[in-house]
Amino acid sequence: MGFVPSKTVTAPANQIHHHPSPTAESRFMSTVELTCLSVTQPWASLLLSGEKWCENRSWMTDYRGPLWIHASEKIDHAGCEEWGIDPEELVTSAILGCVELVDVFHIDEFEVRLPPISENFDLDPNSGPAFIGSEICWIVVNPQPLVTPIPAKGKLRLWTFQAAEDDVREFRDPTFLIPDEYVPLNFLELDIDVNGTPEPIEFTFGDYVNVCFPNRDEESVIAFSDQPQYINGSLHYRAACEKAWELFPEDFDPEIPRPRFDE
Repeated sequence: MGFVPSKTVTAPANQIHHHPSPTAESRFMSTVELTCLSVTQPWASLLLSGEKWCENRSWMTDYRGPLWIHASEKIDHAGCEEWGIDPEELVTSAILGCVELVDVFHIDEFEVRLPPISENFDLDPNSGPAFIGSEICWIVVNPQPLVTPIPAKGKLRLWTFQAAEDDVREFRDPTFLIPDEYVPLNFLELDIDVNGTPEPIEFTFGDYVNVCFPNRDEESVIAFSDQPQYINGSLHYRAACEKAWELFPEDFDPEIPRPRFDE
């Protein structure tokens, strides 16, 4: 979904502090009004990478639509260390790009309000849930990072900023910031070989390693090699178990006592 400015005005160039007129002949320039939210780094950049789709706040808002993410001056260095992000590479005191604010609700409504959003938007299933941690959840989608961030001083709550139209035309594709080794694995899609035929499966992770077969509308829990579920299971289920043992050996180590789903 492309950015649609909420308001377009024409202002004298000498009244736009961040974007002065480049020539004496350019006396006027077109500007757009941006609705902004200031967020501490690295959380601001993670909203624009798509890895963080739940912004935690202590207050509600009726606003929905384009929300421009401003990186405040401060950096949460403990957060950077936790997620393997280099703070030296983070931009501060600037508007980084735009997301779409699609819903705001109390955490108690999470299990009811989030599923319809997940069906319509591609929410990162691995790192995303790790960032849910406050009373009020702001769900954002469609991250659009600017090629060139716009220098600006932040404010509290929602605030507006007059930006030159030329400064909000060029976007780049979102790129993940969190190194693979720091990402908690909650979901994995892949194909397995079942008698020479590719079979799509989805692994999810909780108390057990679970497997879903989308083409068969079938779900199950991965069994250990000595369990009857595996021994007597279908060919595709046995192949999924064997792939899980290969990919996640620590979850099926017989030397480590673990709960089994039939116990």
